[in-house]
Amino acid sequence: MSYFSNVRQNDLLRPFGLRRISVTRRMGNAIAPTFAVLGLGLVIGAGVALLFAPKTGREFRNDLGRRANQLTDTVRNGALKRNENEWSTPNVSSNT
Repeated sequence: MSYFSNVRQNDLLRPFGLRRISVTRRMGNAIAPTFAVLGLGLVIGAGVALLFAPKTGREFRNDLGRRANQLTDTVRNGALKRNENEWSTPNVSSNT
């Protein structure tokens, strides 16, 4: 058996002002502050977004709805044109 088998890690770290913390204790203490900072960031971000929003809520919803309708029409028209081209007969010109 070696000399260092009875020496604990904290005994080696103590002269440097350090100590070892168990994983379960470290994880338990880190989760709550992490979520607190995340929540605070979300609240601040939402507040800044509301302060600097270029449009009112009603205008933004109307604009969003109009763009969604335009996108839907574009997709439908593109799909219809593609389907018409797939089902149409090729133009064959006869040289008579």
